[in-house]
Amino acid sequence: ILGNLTSTLTVKLIDGISGPAKGAAGGIGAIGKATEALGKIKAFREQTQRLDEMSRAQEKARGTVKQFASQLIATESPSKKMQAAYERATQAVDKLGNKIDWQKARVRGAAAELERMGASAHNLAGAEAQLRASIERTTVAMRRQETAAARARVRREALGGLVSATGIHAGYATQNIAKKAIS
Repeated sequence: ILGNLTSTLTVKLIDGISGPAKGAAGGIGAIGKATEALGKIKAFREQTQRLDEMSRAQEKARGTVKQFASQLIATESPSKKMQAAYERATQAVDKLGNKIDWQKARVRGAAAELERMGASAHNLAGAEAQLRASIERTTVAMRRQETAAARARVRREALGGLVSATGIHAGYATQNIAKKAIS
Protein backbone atom coordinates (compact mmCIF):
# COMPACT_ATOMS: atom_id res chain seq x y z
CA ILE A 1 0.00 0.00 0.00
CA LEU A 2 2.81 2.39 0.90
CA GLY A 3 4.62 1.76 -2.41
CA ASN A 4 1.45 2.44 -4.41
CA LEU A 5 0.78 5.64 -2.45
CA THR A 6 4.34 6.84 -3.07
CA SER A 7 4.08 6.11 -6.82
CA THR A 8 0.76 7.93 -7.04
CA LEU A 9 2.16 10.93 -5.22
CA THR A 10 5.25 10.94 -7.48
CA VAL A 11 3.16 10.89 -10.66
CA LYS A 12 0.95 13.70 -9.35
CA LEU A 13 4.00 15.76 -8.47
CA ILE A 14 5.60 15.26 -11.90
CA ASP A 15 2.35 16.25 -13.62
CA GLY A 16 2.02 19.24 -11.35
CA ILE A 17 5.53 20.38 -12.20
CA SER A 18 5.70 19.69 -15.93
CA GLY A 19 2.14 20.64 -16.91
CA PRO A 20 2.45 24.37 -16.22
CA ALA A 21 5.95 24.45 -17.69
CA LYS A 22 4.75 22.93 -20.97
CA GLY A 23 1.89 25.41 -21.15
CA ALA A 24 4.18 28.36 -20.43
CA ALA A 25 6.54 27.37 -23.24
CA GLY A 26 3.62 27.18 -25.68
CA GLY A 27 2.31 30.51 -24.47
CA ILE A 28 5.65 32.21 -24.95
CA GLY A 29 5.80 30.83 -28.49
CA ALA A 30 2.31 32.13 -29.26
CA ILE A 31 3.16 35.58 -27.92
CA GLY A 32 6.34 35.57 -30.01
CA LYS A 33 4.42 34.77 -33.20
CA ALA A 34 1.77 37.40 -32.50
CA THR A 35 4.45 40.00 -31.76
CA GLU A 36 6.21 39.08 -35.01
CA ALA A 37 2.94 39.54 -36.91
CA LEU A 38 2.41 42.95 -35.27
CA GLY A 39 5.92 43.91 -36.39
CA LYS A 40 5.10 42.87 -39.95
CA ILE A 41 1.91 44.96 -39.87
CA LYS A 42 3.97 47.94 -38.72
CA ALA A 43 6.50 47.32 -41.52
CA PHE A 44 3.67 47.07 -44.07
CA ARG A 45 2.25 50.38 -42.89
CA GLU A 46 5.66 52.03 -43.16
CA GLN A 47 6.17 50.61 -46.68
CA THR A 48 2.74 51.86 -47.73
CA GLN A 49 3.44 55.29 -46.25
CA ARG A 50 6.74 55.51 -48.18
CA LEU A 51 4.92 54.54 -51.36
CA ASP A 52 2.36 57.30 -50.77
CA GLU A 53 5.12 59.85 -50.14
CA MET A 54 6.93 58.80 -53.32
CA SER A 55 3.71 59.04 -55.33
CA ARG A 56 3.10 62.57 -54.05
CA ALA A 57 6.69 63.53 -54.90
CA GLN A 58 6.24 62.09 -58.39
CA GLU A 59 3.05 64.10 -58.93
CA LYS A 60 4.87 67.23 -57.84
CA ALA A 61 7.77 66.42 -60.19
CA ARG A 62 5.32 65.84 -63.06
CA GLY A 63 3.84 69.25 -62.39
CA THR A 64 7.32 70.74 -62.63
CA VAL A 65 7.90 68.93 -65.95
CA LYS A 66 4.59 70.26 -67.31
CA GLN A 67 5.54 73.74 -66.18
CA PHE A 68 8.92 73.54 -67.95
CA ALA A 69 7.27 72.05 -71.04
CA SER A 70 4.80 74.96 -71.14
CA GLN A 71 7.64 77.45 -70.82
CA LEU A 72 9.61 75.71 -73.58
CA ILE A 73 6.59 75.78 -75.90
CA ALA A 74 5.83 79.42 -75.08
CA THR A 75 9.39 80.53 -75.75
CA GLU A 76 10.41 80.92 -79.40
CA SER A 77 14.02 80.04 -78.78
CA PRO A 78 14.49 78.33 -75.38
CA SER A 79 17.87 78.64 -73.73
CA LYS A 80 20.16 75.70 -73.08
CA LYS A 81 19.68 76.32 -69.37
CA MET A 82 15.91 76.00 -69.77
CA GLN A 83 16.27 72.82 -71.82
CA ALA A 84 18.68 71.34 -69.24
CA ALA A 85 16.22 72.09 -66.43
CA TYR A 86 13.47 70.34 -68.40
CA GLU A 87 15.72 67.29 -68.96
CA ARG A 88 16.64 67.12 -65.25
CA ALA A 89 12.99 67.33 -64.26
CA THR A 90 12.08 64.58 -66.74
CA GLN A 91 14.87 62.37 -65.43
CA ALA A 92 13.71 62.98 -61.87
CA VAL A 93 10.20 61.80 -62.79
CA ASP A 94 11.64 58.69 -64.44
CA LYS A 95 13.81 57.89 -61.41
CA LEU A 96 10.86 58.34 -59.09
CA GLY A 97 8.82 56.05 -61.34
CA ASN A 98 11.47 53.33 -60.99
CA LYS A 99 11.63 53.79 -57.23
CA ILE A 100 7.84 53.65 -57.03
CA ASP A 101 7.77 50.39 -59.00
CA TRP A 102 10.36 48.94 -56.62
CA GLN A 103 8.39 50.17 -53.59
CA LYS A 104 5.14 48.72 -54.97
CA ALA A 105 6.86 45.34 -55.22
CA ARG A 106 7.95 45.64 -51.58
CA VAL A 107 4.42 46.55 -50.50
CA ARG A 108 2.99 43.57 -52.42
CA GLY A 109 5.58 41.29 -50.79
CA ALA A 110 4.75 42.61 -47.33
CA ALA A 111 1.03 42.16 -48.02
CA ALA A 112 1.62 38.58 -49.14
CA GLU A 113 3.62 37.92 -45.97
CA LEU A 114 0.75 39.25 -43.87
CA GLU A 115 -1.71 37.02 -45.72
CA ARG A 116 0.52 33.99 -45.04
CA MET A 117 0.45 34.86 -41.35
CA GLY A 118 -3.34 35.11 -41.42
CA ALA A 119 -3.59 38.90 -41.25
CA SER A 120 -5.41 40.78 -43.97
CA ALA A 121 -3.58 43.71 -45.53
CA HIS A 122 -6.98 45.24 -46.26
CA ASN A 123 -8.03 45.24 -42.60
CA LEU A 124 -4.91 46.08 -40.64
CA ALA A 125 -6.76 47.52 -37.67
CA GLY A 126 -8.82 44.34 -37.33
CA ALA A 127 -5.74 42.14 -37.68
CA GLU A 128 -3.92 44.17 -35.03
CA ALA A 129 -6.89 43.98 -32.69
CA GLN A 130 -7.06 40.19 -33.11
CA LEU A 131 -3.32 39.83 -32.47
CA ARG A 132 -3.42 42.06 -29.40
CA ALA A 133 -6.41 40.09 -28.08
CA SER A 134 -4.52 36.85 -28.71
CA ILE A 135 -1.51 38.16 -26.79
CA GLU A 136 -3.79 39.23 -23.93
CA ARG A 137 -5.55 35.84 -23.81
CA THR A 138 -2.21 34.04 -23.81
CA THR A 139 -0.85 36.30 -21.09
CA VAL A 140 -3.92 35.66 -18.93
CA ALA A 141 -3.56 31.90 -19.50
CA MET A 142 0.13 32.06 -18.56
CA ARG A 143 -0.77 33.93 -15.36
CA ARG A 144 -3.29 31.20 -14.55
CA GLN A 145 -0.57 28.61 -15.15
CA GLU A 146 1.79 30.50 -12.86
CA THR A 147 -0.89 30.48 -10.17
CA ALA A 148 -1.48 26.75 -10.73
CA ALA A 149 2.26 26.13 -10.51
CA ALA A 150 2.43 28.03 -7.24
CA ARG A 151 -0.48 25.98 -5.86
CA ALA A 152 1.21 22.80 -7.05
CA ARG A 153 4.43 23.87 -5.34
CA VAL A 154 2.54 24.41 -2.07
CA ARG A 155 0.85 21.00 -2.47
CA ARG A 156 4.23 19.37 -3.15
CA GLU A 157 5.65 20.88 -0.03
CA ALA A 158 2.63 19.75 1.98
CA LEU A 159 2.73 16.28 0.43
CA GLY A 160 6.43 16.04 1.13
CA GLY A 161 5.66 16.41 4.83
CA LEU A 162 2.79 13.93 4.50
CA VAL A 163 5.02 11.36 2.79
CA SER A 164 7.58 11.76 5.58
CA ALA A 165 4.91 11.35 8.21
CA THR A 166 3.52 8.30 6.39
CA GLY A 167 7.00 6.78 6.29
CA ILE A 168 7.52 7.39 9.98
CA HIS A 169 4.09 5.89 10.74
CA ALA A 170 4.88 2.84 8.58
CA GLY A 171 8.16 2.44 10.48
CA TYR A 172 6.39 2.45 13.86
CA ALA A 173 3.74 0.05 12.55
CA THR A 174 6.48 -2.31 11.35
CA GLN A 175 8.17 -2.12 14.78
CA ASN A 176 4.90 -2.92 16.54
CA ILE A 177 4.21 -5.87 14.22
CA ALA A 178 7.73 -7.15 14.79
CA LYS A 179 7.38 -6.81 18.59
CA LYS A 180 4.08 -8.69 18.53
CA ALA A 181 5.58 -11.42 16.37
CA ILE A 182 8.49 -11.88 18.78
CA SER A 183 6.30 -11.80 21.88
